[in-house]
Amino acid sequence: MKYNFLILLLILMLQLSGQEAKLSDNFILQIGEEYEETVGGVTEFYSYKQNVIKLANHNGYDLVIQKLDPLTLKEVERIEKVNFFKGVKKGKFRSVMQVADKAVFFFHFWDKKNKKTLINVRTVSLTTLEVSDFRTVLNVKGEISIHSFNFKTSFDERKLVILYKLKSQKGKGLKNVDRFSIHVFDDNVDEIWNKDVNLPYMKTISMNLDFSIDNDGSFYFLTRVYEDEKSKKKKPFLNPNSHIELLELHKDSDEFISSKIEVQDYFVDMASIGQAPEDGVVVTGTLGKTFYVKKKESLLTPIGFFFAKYDKDNGLKKVNSYDFSDKILNKYKEDKRLKKNEVSKFGAYFKDLKINNLVYSDDGSILLIGEQSNLSSRNVISASIGYTHTSVSIRFDDIFIAKILADGTLGWLRRLPKQQRVDNRGASEMSFEYVGLNDHHYLFYQDHIANLNRPEDESPSPLWDLTTGYLMAYRINDATGVVKKEAVFNFADVNNGKKLEDFITDNILRISGSEIVIEGFNGDDKDFLVKVTAKK
Repeated sequence: MKYNFLILLLILMLQLSGQEAKLSDNFILQIGEEYEETVGGVTEFYSYKQNVIKLANHNGYDLVIQKLDPLTLKEVERIEKVNFFKGVKKGKFRSVMQVADKAVFFFHFWDKKNKKTLINVRTVSLTTLEVSDFRTVLNVKGEISIHSFNFKTSFDERKLVILYKLKSQKGKGLKNVDRFSIHVFDDNVDEIWNKDVNLPYMKTISMNLDFSIDNDGSFYFLTRVYEDEKSKKKKPFLNPNSHIELLELHKDSDEFISSKIEVQDYFVDMASIGQAPEDGVVVTGTLGKTFYVKKKESLLTPIGFFFAKYDKDNGLKKVNSYDFSDKILNKYKEDKRLKKNEVSKFGAYFKDLKINNLVYSDDGSILLIGEQSNLSSRNVISASIGYTHTSVSIRFDDIFIAKILADGTLGWLRRLPKQQRVDNRGASEMSFEYVGLNDHHYLFYQDHIANLNRPEDESPSPLWDLTTGYLMAYRINDATGVVKKEAVFNFADVNNGKKLEDFITDNILRISGSEIVIEGFNGDDKDFLVKVTAKK
């Protein structure tokens, strides 16, 4: 018996070693020399003019600015700004984003003496690495929470909008109307225009979904409008007694231009605003129908998707809609992620599918990329120590990618298996990153090796342990939509036993038409760069 057990153990070890060896030969890896580690809650990477710029807070309040050479993979310049994030009059750090050729840090400050809320900024040049002085770009009467401020840039990153909610006005019919303050800035973070506006619908019959800004500085709101108050109270999210409206506001107008988005016989479920390289925006989302699991309880299943272009001259163009094929809806023989009541005559219930990424091509085609993601929480009672705490679970599941041709027809659509789970931790290691390389579409993400050769009709097993796994890639042929799944490297052994820790999906940077770079931590006190070159 012992002999048989050893034989079985040997066979299992051989199988595992075989899996370890199944790295793709499509990639060339280069490992850079190590440099001093920077640790902090803020870590930003930018690829700008053939340099990689890293900004990270260090030792709590300091800012470290690093210039990294993508050719030699060496750190070529390192600047430390002591107490960059510290100072009573600076305020609390709120956000950072790229605006033109600079990284802009936003700080929220409550001026108690003068009873004003200030938004201060400090910039870092991505060309010279020079750091500006603090200056105030927004001065608001009264105290407004730090979390009330929202920031977005335009497609070309040369316009910036700061949006925050105001108290509703007093008066008949106004107290139930949402009121917002909109401030639009240029690439030097100088204000171009601002307005305080009331939305055209009472908040008892509407729900705000998204906002954006275009390259010209026009502002957009996406709103769900319900037939009546009862409809919103009954089912605010999955209620077919509602429709979507896109609201546009010009700097020279005080009223919104409204465009209704409807698709016959379908309910517009998840919807968002996508930015466009020309003036105007794109609205995308999923389409669904309701089915009943009980007499008074219904679920909505997405069975298709849509996109619509909007420009100032022509308004909302045709709403293009597409059905999910049976092959997409019923991809798996058995999907253990679904409950029994989440399967209908239309197919599996696609929970939380969001289309949130658009890629434009020179030939006029557009890629629509989405993902099934969900954040849920539950109270957990510990019997041993007698207290209740909240457990947060974040799910990142299958990826959806569709190519829409220039004439609006569907080129191809793919559903790519993935199952990632995170409990009570940040989710920066999860999800995926899209990169276009060598006329192919690459979707990089973290997974374990057991899913590499799993049959297409078998649902993937979940990745829980963020300290293990592989960098995986779905490679998709642009013309045909043919998909190949590839293992890029093992995080535990990138090269000759060297491990890569603290992987962050969002920090994958495209540095050329065939290359990306990724920063890793060696598990001790050093960081380093990995360059991945795709052959195909």
